[in-house]
Amino acid sequence: MTTRAQRTLFVPGAIPAHQVARLLTRPGTSPETGGHALFLGQVRADPHEGGQVVTAIEYTAHEAMADAEMERIRDEVGARHELEALHVLHSLGEVAVGELCLLVLASSRHRGPARDACHEAVEAVKSRLPIFGRELLSGGGGHHWKVNTPPG
Repeated sequence: MTTRAQRTLFVPGAIPAHQVARLLTRPGTSPETGGHALFLGQVRADPHEGGQVVTAIEYTAHEAMADAEMERIRDEVGARHELEALHVLHSLGEVAVGELCLLVLASSRHRGPARDACHEAVEAVKSRLPIFGRELLSGGGGHHWKVNTPPG
């Protein structure tokens, strides 16, 4: 991979629009880059028993372990898809429904590898990183620990 991405993947709170805009306008790639693929994940108002819904997710993580595993993911995905750059941001702390909690931007010479790498990186983040989400429920209904579901 040509460009090394950020040192840590974590952002306090929701991922702000200005950070998304900065990556989109200056992705840190070479003039040979021809394609970018972007995934933006946001907190959903998932329903729970008793009519409660998710109002926010509070994210925690083993940060050092997650950063180290993210570097392995970057190396693997970058080599497999000949990427120019792979940027990944994930929220820590409380993120309200509708706010962004995950960003993946893959850049390559062509759109196909960028698209495939973006998808692969999202799935790796969800399945391999020690990041935990505590769903906060409406009506003072407490919380529920989020379980990531397989892709589909």
